[in-house]
Amino acid sequence: MTKLLLQIYWKQFKRTFSGLRAGQILPIVAVGFLGLMFLPIFILGVRALGEILPVEFLASLFSIIALSAVILTMLFAIPQVFKHLFSSRDVEFLFTLPVATKHIFWVKYIQSFFSTAGFVWILLVLFFVVFGSGANVSGFYYVAVPLVSLAVVLIGLTIAYLFNLVLIQIIPRSRANELMTLMTGMAGLFVIILFQLPNIMGWNRVSVGLTSELPTLPVLLPTTWAGESLSLFSQGFSFTAFVWAISAVVFAVIVSLLTSTIVEKGFRTGWIRLSEGTSRKKKRKRPMKKSGLLKHPIIFLGMKELRAVQRDPREWLTFLPLLVIMIFPIVALMTNEGTRQAIIHNPLISWLVAHAMIIFFFTMLMGNFSASSIGREEKAVWILRTLPLTGMQIALGKLWIHWLIPFSFVIILEIVLTFFLGWAWYLGVAGVLSIGFISLGMSSIGLWAGTIGGKYNPNNPQQRIETGTGFLLIFINIPYMLLMFAIAVLLFMPTEFQLQISNFSESSLGFLSFLASIVTGVLSVKNLLGDWSMLVGILTLVIASLTITYLFLWLSAKRIDQGIQITIVDGSGGKLKKL
Repeated sequence: MTKLLLQIYWKQFKRTFSGLRAGQILPIVAVGFLGLMFLPIFILGVRALGEILPVEFLASLFSIIALSAVILTMLFAIPQVFKHLFSSRDVEFLFTLPVATKHIFWVKYIQSFFSTAGFVWILLVLFFVVFGSGANVSGFYYVAVPLVSLAVVLIGLTIAYLFNLVLIQIIPRSRANELMTLMTGMAGLFVIILFQLPNIMGWNRVSVGLTSELPTLPVLLPTTWAGESLSLFSQGFSFTAFVWAISAVVFAVIVSLLTSTIVEKGFRTGWIRLSEGTSRKKKRKRPMKKSGLLKHPIIFLGMKELRAVQRDPREWLTFLPLLVIMIFPIVALMTNEGTRQAIIHNPLISWLVAHAMIIFFFTMLMGNFSASSIGREEKAVWILRTLPLTGMQIALGKLWIHWLIPFSFVIILEIVLTFFLGWAWYLGVAGVLSIGFISLGMSSIGLWAGTIGGKYNPNNPQQRIETGTGFLLIFINIPYMLLMFAIAVLLFMPTEFQLQISNFSESSLGFLSFLASIVTGVLSVKNLLGDWSMLVGILTLVIASLTITYLFLWLSAKRIDQGIQITIVDGSGGKLKKL
C-alpha cells in the first residue's frame, strides 16, 4: 500500500509541476539562478577551508556542521511536516480508506524528505565532498559521507515529526498555524546566524578563528558520532570510524521507528483535534465597553487594521528580516575594536552609513507591509464597496497605521543609536524626520501595489501580493529611492567629499559608479547653492515625499472606488478571483 500511495503522489507531483503558470515558475527560476551564482563562491570557500584546517580540528568542525544540519532540517521541516500531516486536504480522504495509519505516515515521511530534508542532505554532502577535495582525504571518507549525512538529516526530520505529533496535543488549535509560521522565520534567522557567526565572534581571519574558538561538543550527541566517524575516515579506514558511523545510522533508524509507534495517537487524534476541536466550553461574553465619543472613520479603519495585526503573530514576521539584517551588521562592526573606534570618533560618517542601511532595508519592508492590508481583506473585500466612505478615506485609514507601526521601530532605533554611537541630538531628530517623510512615499506605493495585485493564501498568509506585482513594486521603489538618496546627499553630505567620490566614480563600474556620479552631481549643486542648500533640500524632501504620497493615495482610492479584485488561493493550487 505504501508503494501504491507513493506512485499516486508522484503522478500528482508531475501533474502539478506541468501545470505551473509563469508567475509560479518565475520564483523557482529566480531561486535557482541565485543558487548557481553563489555555488562557485561556496565551493571555493569550502575547498580553501579544507586546505588550511589542521587535521586535529576536523572532528570538532564536522560535529558542529552535523549539528547545524540537524537544527536546520528541524526548523525547515517542522512547518512542512505540519502541513503534510494536519493541513493537507488529502489526509481527510486517506483516513476514510482502509489504509493503516502507519502506511500514511511513512508516505508523508518520504514526501517530507524529498520536499525539505533532501535539500539539506544534498547541501551537506556537497560541503563534505568539497571540503575533502581540499583536504586531500582518504577514499573511504567519500564512501562514508552520503550514508552518514543521510543519517544526520533523518535525525533532524524525525525530531521534526516528533515535535509535531507531540505539540499538536498541547497547543491550542487556534495558534497552531501561527507557531508553524514562526518556526519558518526562526529557520531563516538560523541561516543568517550561521553566515554571520565569524563576524559575531570577532574572527579577523577564518583560520585563526576556527583553530582557536571551535568548541568540542558532548560525546552523547549522535552528531558528534557522525563528526568523529568522518574525521577518522578522512585519514583512512579504521574500526573505530566504522563503529561511530554505524552508531549514527542505527540511532537514526531507531528514532524513526519509535516515531512510527506513536502515529496512531499523535497523527490521527491530532488531526481530529485540529480539524474539529476538543474544547466545548462556551466563551464568556465580555461586557461591552463604552467607547465614549465617536472617532473619525479614518482612525477606526486604522485601528481595525491594528487589531488584525495584533491578533495574528505571523504578521510580525514581516519585521524579522529587518531586525536580523540591522542587528547582525551592527554586532559585527562593534566586535571589531578598530572599526568601533572609527565609528564613534566620526559621528557624521556613522550617521550617514546607518541611515543608508535603514532606508535601504525599509524599502523592502514598508511597501510589502502596506500592500498586505489589501490582501488581508480576503473574501470580505466586497465590504469596502458597501461602506459609506470614499476610496480616499479607506486608503488613508489603511495608510496611516501601516506607516506608523514600522515608523515606531525607527524612532526606538534612532534613540538607541543616538546614545550608543554618540550622535548629537539634532542628528537623531533629523534622522527621524527624514525617514518619516521618505517612508510615507514607500507606504503609499505599497498600498497602490496591493490594490492591483492583492492575494490571499490560507496555507501561507504571508503571500498577500502577486509575484509580478512584487517585482513591479521593487521597480517603482528604485527610482523613488534614488530621488530620496539624492535629496539626502544634498541635505547631509559635506561637500569636502566631492573629490574623493568623483575619483571613485571614475575608477569603478556598474551601479556603484552610477551612485557615485549622482553624489558628485548633487554635491556640485550644493556648492552652487551655498548656504541655501539646507533649505532647498528640506523643501525638496517634503514636497517630493508628499507629492508621491498623494499621487499613489489617489490612485489607490480610485481603484478602491472601482472595486478591488483579490486572488484567493483555494488551498490546492487553484485560484478564484473575488471582488
